[in-house]
Amino acid sequence: MVSAEDVTPHMRRVKFACVDVAPFIGGDMHVRLLVPPKGRMPVWPGLRADGRVAWPEGEDELLVRVYTIRAVDVERREVWIDFLQHPAPGIRTPGADFARDAEPGQQVALLGPGGGSLPAARSVLLAGDESALPAIARIAEEMPAGTRLQAIIEVADETEEQPLSTSGLMDVRWLHRKDYADGAKGVLLEEAKLAVAAAASETFVWFACEKEDVRAMRAFLKARRHDRKNMYVAWYWEREPD
Repeated sequence: MVSAEDVTPHMRRVKFACVDVAPFIGGDMHVRLLVPPKGRMPVWPGLRADGRVAWPEGEDELLVRVYTIRAVDVERREVWIDFLQHPAPGIRTPGADFARDAEPGQQVALLGPGGGSLPAARSVLLAGDESALPAIARIAEEMPAGTRLQAIIEVADETEEQPLSTSGLMDVRWLHRKDYADGAKGVLLEEAKLAVAAAASETFVWFACEKEDVRAMRAFLKARRHDRKNMYVAWYWEREPD
């Protein structure tokens, strides 16, 4: 680990040194982060005789989480990952805690990349909350010139907005939860549905946020008979039961 910095009050970027960054460029966007216990020499996974992965156990057990590669700095040979800081009473956030406490020189491992390839379309609708913002930002940056992008992003307030760059043509709309009515739910979902209904049929729909909202969007797209090749709908977190 090289350094860590706050991008917004609740988004922290950790930069990892990597001898060979080539595998992380231009392909799938997600990677598994493996963090060994503090104060112990890392014990990395191996292979069993049957070919299955042998994960360290007991005191050597690794923290394993899947994250989006936010960017790759080829000259510095660094891989950047953004971690949402989302503290809540009684809820463990080990991945976010790692980013909060990360120190230069700390050893971790990255497995991948895998999953979450760039949309192959000339028109793309991107919708998600903070958990999806690193992926949305990277997609926008890597889409070719001429691509039409519409983004609907839900965050806590204006301090959580980030500048998004692209070679395409992009319209961005930020939704602030601080402005919602008390008890409001599904605002992002409903706004995304309206955008889908207004979009051309060949538009690639990319939607990622809470599990139940993702299920509802998947059902909505199925009812509209949206081409499955033109969608990425994935849940990035799950709401705690009331």
